[in-house]
Amino acid sequence: MTTLETRPNSARPQEVLVRESESPARSSAPKRAGSAGIRVLHLSSWKTRCGIADYCANFVNALEAAGVESDVFALNRENTRFLTDPEMKALVGQFLEKARDFDVVHIQHEFGLFVGSGRLSNSIRVFRQFLKGLRSMGKPVVVTFHTEPFAAFREPKVALHPRTVLGFASSFFGRNRWGAKVAPLFSRRSKRATAIAHSRYSRLALTKSGFSHERIRVIPHAIIERTNPWLDRQAEAKRSLNLPDDAIVLSMFGFVAKYKGPLFAAKVLRQLPPNYHLLVIGGPHPEDNTDTTFNKILQQAGDASLRDRLRVTGYADKATIDLCQGATDICLVPYLRSTLLSASGAIAWALTSGRPVMASKIPAFVEISQTADCLALVTPEAPFEWVWAIQRLAANHAEKERLVANAKKYATNLSWKNVTDQIVAEYRQMLGKAAPADR
Repeated sequence: MTTLETRPNSARPQEVLVRESESPARSSAPKRAGSAGIRVLHLSSWKTRCGIADYCANFVNALEAAGVESDVFALNRENTRFLTDPEMKALVGQFLEKARDFDVVHIQHEFGLFVGSGRLSNSIRVFRQFLKGLRSMGKPVVVTFHTEPFAAFREPKVALHPRTVLGFASSFFGRNRWGAKVAPLFSRRSKRATAIAHSRYSRLALTKSGFSHERIRVIPHAIIERTNPWLDRQAEAKRSLNLPDDAIVLSMFGFVAKYKGPLFAAKVLRQLPPNYHLLVIGGPHPEDNTDTTFNKILQQAGDASLRDRLRVTGYADKATIDLCQGATDICLVPYLRSTLLSASGAIAWALTSGRPVMASKIPAFVEISQTADCLALVTPEAPFEWVWAIQRLAANHAEKERLVANAKKYATNLSWKNVTDQIVAEYRQMLGKAAPADR
């Protein structure tokens, strides 16, 4: 993300703005007149440092504002990682029993949430148990897919290395298992099951995995409204961070992970003039104990050639995020070319920062750019092109203003209210309920 002052024990998750002390039934969000007459049970990670937990918390607040009653059945890795297969099966039973009292079940899907103490492939079996149970009850179910199936079971390059052969076998069986066990539950005849994809690219991936296109709805990732007290005080923000007056500040936000390209960004920084600085705003994901990228970026920050130019915040509260983005000239989102994601909460924070955003030319970001023309796109993992593009954008005031203005329009169109209205309309269609007249 020299080290900035942080609050690593803050209760606020890294990418969420709702207060953790608020339960879904006690949100401070104002309710609209009347009630939607719909009760939704959510299956998701909840009130933990997890991007999906953040998404669900914001979604629940938006549903409350729409008059939809919500409750959440928490599926947190810090608890499920210690559960045996029989215990995971019992957890499914507890959830299904609770689901009987609700009109709709909405599942936030990411493979790691359903693994328990087993392997990644076990998540397919557990996820199927949830879906089959709901199907036997005749319960309408909506699943938001945050990770594409091919991202979890990608096909490795052909090679004779034993590790690659094992990877190929795992990928092959994982894809086949998904197609045989999960995809049929989203067939054309599965009228009470709906899959939500955040992009057309993700819709295509789900279709290729065996889902019927009739069961998939494309509803983009919502973007939370933000205010940044440093937005018009950039020079002051830079001084607060002890940055030189002539500093051109680049920043990255979010949990630090290899696929997001922080090490690539550090490589680019080395090729830029010495007045360029990089702020890495975030720390390692608390549930990932294999990715050593945060350790490596700290090592880079301690290198003599970057010691005064690369700064890492660690886990950051909103005040730190606002200050760092207030000092920023360009937000970077340099995800690696292999990244297959449905959407990114980190890029949403960049787009609402009030600063221009430069991102890798991966499918998810290309689709955003085609929709809103709010990103400066660069070939992923092409360091000299990034150096060239960063310097050109830094010198082009008009282009920076245009990107920021377009990003603001895009964020307004994808407000939580607008996105939630689309999802509630899907609930109504599945339940055969007409929208109330006062809406």
